[in-house]
Amino acid sequence: MNAPALSSPPLSVSEGKGARAVETPPGGKLVFLESVRGLAALVVVMSHFMRAFYPPFFDKTAIPPVDETWLLLFKESPLRWVLNGHFAVQLFFVLSGYVLSISFFRSFDPQVVSSAAVRRYFRLLLPVLTSVMLAWMFQSTGAFCHREAADGMDYPASAWLRKGAAEKQGWKDAAIQGAFDVFFRYDEDESLNTSLWTMQYELAGSFFVFALLVLFGRNARRYLVYAVLLWLFWTVKNHTLLNFLCGIVLCDSVQVLRRRGWQLRFPLWAALLLVALALLLAGLTKEWALAVAGWEPPYRKHWETIGAVLLLLGALGTPLFQRILSWRPLAILGEISFALYVVHWPLLVSLGCGVYLAGRNAALAHGGSVAVTAAVYLPATFVVSWLLYRFTDLPSIKLGRVVDRWLHMR
Repeated sequence: MNAPALSSPPLSVSEGKGARAVETPPGGKLVFLESVRGLAALVVVMSHFMRAFYPPFFDKTAIPPVDETWLLLFKESPLRWVLNGHFAVQLFFVLSGYVLSISFFRSFDPQVVSSAAVRRYFRLLLPVLTSVMLAWMFQSTGAFCHREAADGMDYPASAWLRKGAAEKQGWKDAAIQGAFDVFFRYDEDESLNTSLWTMQYELAGSFFVFALLVLFGRNARRYLVYAVLLWLFWTVKNHTLLNFLCGIVLCDSVQVLRRRGWQLRFPLWAALLLVALALLLAGLTKEWALAVAGWEPPYRKHWETIGAVLLLLGALGTPLFQRILSWRPLAILGEISFALYVVHWPLLVSLGCGVYLAGRNAALAHGGSVAVTAAVYLPATFVVSWLLYRFTDLPSIKLGRVVDRWLHMR
């Protein structure tokens, strides 16, 4: 039994990494979804910044460049979510599952899915390719200095800051990496931009969403399929598909409520509880749980997925949160979030590490050099991200639409 089509027009979705803007029928955007994605991208940026200069926060075996007791205390508390880039990535994937499904569940039109599938690769292509070519330019001119910075801080050979391509590559190899390898055969040891490891999962997860919607999206028993897949992905610990599937289920459920004339709404106390629980799960460590509760909760790897779902649920069901997240600076952060995500690593290992080394050469202490680095690197990253958004992100969206129109004209 197929679900009936809706009389209201579908939401249009501008696709992107995580959740792009979701537009309501009159043209207004659900800006709060973009802002959630923007905040998640900012967490990734700060996570990598801290991982570069304060690795003990992430790696117990790392040797700290200075004695930072405050950092270690922070690391062992649930506040760790502030710098948990892995949680932010899980949130990206849940958001993608939600946003890529929304137009279909408003219209039940398979054409919506086929159009989105055609556009998806091209929509991601230009920002990713540009970031890799920018990284190639930095590497070719000797601007990559992360390994020198790692040497200066006495990091071991396995340190995160040393990752990425060691040998210089030609521009053709860089172009192939940005247009193909990143999406289909990512190799960390040859990567010019290691933050792009998620692109292969983003693209594969997107097509999982499209396939599931086409096969079962109109089936009245689709929730049974959801349940089986949720159990399967939970059991085999496929976190990526689990996250995308959670986004689909959440989107479908919200639209079911709408079709029945209900709205997803939580009282403020319940919304605050949802968000607090989400952030607790995002920052919780096994060590902290054992020390405080004397008990290690099971399925640790799935806590972040549950936290991402609860966080998105709180935002979807609370008008106050939506108004706060629609604040213009947060909305701008959401607009540039994909560009921010793909470009921050090349800038960190070139500009960021270069400023740090200059500070140390000027006899600044480690902490002082890191502070100066942050003051230069972060504003520069936001400016470059805006330029990348303006000149590659928006054109990439248009490119996907052009390809889609061309194919449907054949």
